[in-house]
Amino acid sequence: MKNSEAGLELLLYDEKAELSKVATRLKEFFMIADDGTVLLKKVYPQGMGRLLVYMIGRVAAKIMGRVSESSFTLGELTLLTGLRGDQLEQLLAANPYIVYVGHGRYRLNTLYLSKILDELQKLYITEQE
Repeated sequence: MKNSEAGLELLLYDEKAELSKVATRLKEFFMIADDGTVLLKKVYPQGMGRLLVYMIGRVAAKIMGRVSESSFTLGELTLLTGLRGDQLEQLLAANPYIVYVGHGRYRLNTLYLSKILDELQKLYITEQE
């Protein structure tokens, strides 16, 4: 490592380690098929909960080498949320769990993974009552 890069390794985030820590919790929501497809284990209506589960699954599938991209296009986001245009853009801009990665693609901000899982568990419990 160059001297000019010393200390910058503190900025690296190990997504694989973070997902490994919560793998048991993730298994409550989805499984990953051999081709990288995210298979939901619970029924979620179109909306943010469904989108977040798919986004977590896509990150996991990418880390496992099952898919080449961990990000989503606006078209995919529209299908998962049921929102279009300004509504979708406002949702994405206001949501700290989703980050823009360029070229019209968005991905999950895995720094918030535990918090996202907590919210998804609350959402699922509320839907069941």
